[in-house]
Amino acid sequence: MLDDLPVISPELRDRLLSTIVLIAVLLGIRFLASRAVRARVNDATVQYRWVRGVNYALVAIGFLLIGRLWSSGIGQLGTFLGLLSAGLALALREPITNIAGFLLLLWRRPFRVGDRIEINGIAGDVVDQRLFQFSLLEIRGRFSADQPTGRIVHIPNATIFNTPQFNSSDGFPYLWTELPVVVTFESNWEKAKASFKEIATRHASQAGDLKQSMRVRYAIGPIDSEAGVFTSVNDDGVVLTIRALTPVRGARRVSQAIWEDVLRQVAQWDDVDFAYPTTRIYNNRREGKADARAP
Repeated sequence: MLDDLPVISPELRDRLLSTIVLIAVLLGIRFLASRAVRARVNDATVQYRWVRGVNYALVAIGFLLIGRLWSSGIGQLGTFLGLLSAGLALALREPITNIAGFLLLLWRRPFRVGDRIEINGIAGDVVDQRLFQFSLLEIRGRFSADQPTGRIVHIPNATIFNTPQFNSSDGFPYLWTELPVVVTFESNWEKAKASFKEIATRHASQAGDLKQSMRVRYAIGPIDSEAGVFTSVNDDGVVLTIRALTPVRGARRVSQAIWEDVLRQVAQWDDVDFAYPTTRIYNNRREGKADARAP
């Protein structure tokens, strides 16, 4: 029975041994490089980028060296390898598409680690990018506000080919936040509007030169970043919508500050009151305008 076992040729044995030694050396270099980066760099984001770059470089070097080590004799297997590669391309379509998505992420950079994005209905901060998938620290999944939920979402890289991506950090790290405040029709809404505008201006962010840099990078017209209040009506009363520019990761904090100032201000007025859904009986003959009453 022992005679039936295949005998490993010295050439194959040397190649296997050389491959194992090469992989061990590359892993040792990776370990030492990672320790050196963590010892010399304090910023966690910069550490991540250096370690990730070293890993990619060592993987590429490993493929080249191991491929060269095993390249002799490959010419005789050209036809076989051609058929094998075609079969693998069909069987591994999804992984190959994920790799293509990774290359697009490196080339076009629709988003980077640290950006806040939304893709396929999932919003979060990009915390990792790998060969087959990228990872988000989820926001809004369990809460209504744009704050982290603590869950990590892993998304295949192939998703970027057929799904729109919303990037809240690319070139302009601000968002417009709108807060509708509804006051009764009988309220002095003009006074309330002027006061709300002052409150919004006090808490809104100032984009400054970022507006110009965004217009240089993208074909975007003039950007109006000034805080404002817009008037409309609904069934309950006059709607005064406060619009203000807020940091991407500070919208909830700014919204809270604006709302608290609005609540304090309205509490001091006798001629402004909040409106809310109510049922009211309106007698047009008695309450309507003199020239607009029903006969």
